Amino acid sequence: MQSRGYDFGWMLLLGAIWGGSFLFMRVAAPEFGPVPLIFVRLAIASVILFAMVTFRGQQRALFRHPVKMAFLGLTNSALPYSLFAYATLSLSAGFASILNATAPFFGAFLSVLVFREGLRRLQWIGLCIGFAGVCVLVWDKMEWTASGPSVAAGLAAALLYGVAAHFSKRQLSHVPALVVATDSQIMATLLLIPIAWWVWPEQSPSIGGWMAAGMLGSLCTGLALAIYFPLLHSIGPTRTMTVAYLIPMFGVIWGVLFLNEAVTRTLLVGGGLILCGLICVTRSKPPVFLPPSAKTAGPG
Repeated sequence: MQSRGYDFGWMLLLGAIWGGSFLFMRVAAPEFGPVPLIFVRLAIASVILFAMVTFRGQQRALFRHPVKMAFLGLTNSALPYSLFAYATLSLSAGFASILNATAPFFGAFLSVLVFREGLRRLQWIGLCIGFAGVCVLVWDKMEWTASGPSVAAGLAAALLYGVAAHFSKRQLSHVPALVVATDSQIMATLLLIPIAWWVWPEQSPSIGGWMAAGMLGSLCTGLALAIYFPLLHSIGPTRTMTVAYLIPMFGVIWGVLFLNEAVTRTLLVGGGLILCGLICVTRSKPPVFLPPSAKTAGPG
């Protein structure tokens, strides 16, 4: 019970940190461009995470799985971060966070369709409650006139998060979580170097743009991934990815605290539903593995 409460607390903190990432991208992406911004984000995160690994004396464990780490860096960071940065060029931060909140569904569907896991009934209920909460929370903030390519980019990024979460759990669970985070970010940074150099903006970004990029790299990536990967390995992909439900809620909360936005009934109802859905998913029993002959599972 104490361990579950501990994990729940870390998920709340992670949601709070990532809740600000779309705001920072909304500020910095127009000045940097999507790929250069994400290159800066990943480079800063790599330095911070490498320092953490060195402090713990785990640096010798780095670079032992270059191909796997490159794939993880591509699917969990380089591609989805760039896609969301592109999306924020034309979508509001709130709408982009809605697209991000579909990640748990992609993760759950991959569990059932690809990895033959049958989700528990309580997990299905929690996923539905959490998504309903997201819809309630940001309903009046959604921009239905957003361009199709940006929406498609956001959904593709959410799908990649699902792929990366399952890949990390199955292929890299034996590697220390902080090493996984560090290795994957370094690989992602290296992968983006040629593209970022090619499309680097001619006009230097403003101080505000650099500050937003710095917060993206240090807080929303370096620190956040140091929290995310241990959770991924301890409670599994489906449960960990429900943190996506907290991101829109905290985006509204930061608006209340820093932009003097009103606390509305929508905020209270939507936030309550999100927390209830998260509790249902994180407190359920581990998933059931289906035999190869079983059909795609439904709730149960």
